[in-house]
Amino acid sequence: YVGDLDGGANRTMTFTYNAAKAGDVLLTAGLSARANQDYKIADFFTITVNGTEITPEEEVLSSSIEGADYHKWTSVNIGMANMKAGANEIKFTSKSTCTNFDYIDIYSK
Repeated sequence: YVGDLDGGANRTMTFTYNAAKAGDVLLTAGLSARANQDYKIADFFTITVNGTEITPEEEVLSSSIEGADYHKWTSVNIGMANMKAGANEIKFTSKSTCTNFDYIDIYSK
């Protein structure tokens, strides 16, 4: 996982996804459940796919996760993205406050 993102604006994590064909996908991510602090993903990251920004609206309800802390992971929906055939760049840029980041999953639709 990637930790210590809190308090560091403009830190980037870039992933390359090689798609066999073009199409829409659902992106999800594993983020830490901050102890007793609900948050929106968009409060912590600017997310782009091939340069196009995705604005996730999902709220992480950490207050409802038993034992929530910086090492308790929860899967959250980032949103739909259009992938081209071949290499695709998925970039997460941290804002001034952030959370720990564990993984991304990509689901074809």
